[in-house]
Amino acid sequence: MGTLENKGGTINNQGVLFCTYAPHFPEASGSVDGGKIYLYDSGTLNNNAWLCIKARSRLDIDASSTLNNLSFLQIIGDEGGGTLDNNGGTVNNKCGDTPPGEDDDFGGLKVYAGKLNINNGGKLYSYGSSTIKTGSE
Repeated sequence: MGTLENKGGTINNQGVLFCTYAPHFPEASGSVDGGKIYLYDSGTLNNNAWLCIKARSRLDIDASSTLNNLSFLQIIGDEGGGTLDNNGGTVNNKCGDTPPGEDDDFGGLKVYAGKLNINNGGKLYSYGSSTIKTGSE
């Protein structure tokens, strides 16, 4: 329900970062929109843990900015789905191997009933055994 703007800086997510909306409290934000994360003017977001873009929420990346997914990034449905808009920026998916004993859903980039838009020369790179999965939850 809130907005996180990164203008030219670096965000290192070491925990759990949810970008969502609370359907039970629309009065808290004054709208039914979800949360928003904006990366612009060479902003960088390093996701080292769990980043979830869900339920009418969005992550926007401009032409000079970068998202490094080193762990688990979900763009998922519910209440309209989440959106990742890459407008000329770079998304690096480098989650590595699934640790022994962990479910296959442990890491990677997952787009389930959400939207992943790559426009204006945007780039999506997936390294090594990193996974990109699409489908429904």
